[in-house]
Amino acid sequence: MSEITDLKRFCILNKKRWYLIPVLMIAGAVFFGGIYYIVMTLNAGDTVYRCKAYYYITFDEKEDETVTHYYNSYTWNDVLDCDLIAGRVAENLGMEKQYIADVSSVPGLSDVRFFWVYVDTADKEESVKIQNAFADVLPEFAASTPGFDSIVLWDAPTVSSVTDDFVTGRVTVFGGCVGLIAGILLLMFLSAVDDRVYVMGDVKKYIDTDVAAVIFTDGTVYIRPLLNKDNKIYIYDRNGQYKSDYYRDALSKTVKTGQINVTDNDAVNIVEDKKAILLVPVRMGDTGRGLSLAADEIKTLGFENVYALICDADKKMYKHYYGKSILDKS
Repeated sequence: MSEITDLKRFCILNKKRWYLIPVLMIAGAVFFGGIYYIVMTLNAGDTVYRCKAYYYITFDEKEDETVTHYYNSYTWNDVLDCDLIAGRVAENLGMEKQYIADVSSVPGLSDVRFFWVYVDTADKEESVKIQNAFADVLPEFAASTPGFDSIVLWDAPTVSSVTDDFVTGRVTVFGGCVGLIAGILLLMFLSAVDDRVYVMGDVKKYIDTDVAAVIFTDGTVYIRPLLNKDNKIYIYDRNGQYKSDYYRDALSKTVKTGQINVTDNDAVNIVEDKKAILLVPVRMGDTGRGLSLAADEIKTLGFENVYALICDADKKMYKHYYGKSILDKS
């Protein structure tokens, strides 16, 4: 998991993949917003006409405050559905009480003395007719119910079509957030399964050794204090990726060129000086599986000093990851 916890490495190596995040954000926003809009449009049904009226209550001053506490935002919908109101409206109009209860409602109250009554039906004239019936019945209810002096129509009924409260914008934003999370998780997954070697710390995961030097693509080299002029070096180039001059040119400023020997699978087995330094070339971008295989082979050789040598490294990438100091020493 070090590929993910090393945030700097994660950001640098995924710089060419960052486009996946906005792409997935847009895809998520379009998908969620589009599906929501289509579903809401298909399920919109018939046009609903709402007739609403505003009523004012005068409470009986002789009653205590329990009356005003009872008739609040939570109770008025139940009160409206009772026999004294919805039952009387249904009786006056020759309709079912349950139908009247289903099409009428009281939204939240901002003041216990004022309340709206909504009547929602698929017929404009029917909504008005039911609302007018409420305007007749509510004063009767107040006159016959303890705690009230009167309920009067404060504002004349008005009717309009009800537009569904689409929240497409919110759903679209939610989809974008889902896409953002999915994009980050995707990059984390790609980083976790990527076993290629990029920086010096990657080598340690596959072979228990340090990096002695890094050869950049422009021919410059970063050499750590593990190497010096007196070292006798064998380079175990098991795949024969480079010619001998490649290593000698890169390391000649630190190590005598006569001390550098390039060996292959067969030649390394006959080396008698096991105290000499054995360098294992690792090309930047090579898979860790190949390096692990080389590490298993090296264990059988008996060398006391084994280090990795990273080749064809991206100097710009190393500069971003380690800073300019690594270039000053190259």
